[in-house]
Amino acid sequence: MKAFSALLLNTFQKEYRNKVLIFLSILTILILLGVNAGLDFLSKQAGDKTGPEEIIKYKLGLFYMIIGWWSGLLAGILGVNCVRSDFEHRMIAQILS
Repeated sequence: MKAFSALLLNTFQKEYRNKVLIFLSILTILILLGVNAGLDFLSKQAGDKTGPEEIIKYKLGLFYMIIGWWSGLLAGILGVNCVRSDFEHRMIAQILS
């Protein structure tokens, strides 16, 4: 377990130095705030035509879809970067053994 925590800490330190993790965190927050504001605007426009239950279900479903898609994209970006850096520093054989 200690080796895993050291690997995790090293990954976060490396991403922090690249400023990728900070940029992606800020971008994630902006995307979620933007979607929330957009859906609030749309719900006010269609407030009389649909019930609040329908709007809440649609909003929640859209949030889950965006969060799932974005999490998969982030996992791919950060995962590829970690594996690539392991190959560059010739650490992959040590990790796999």
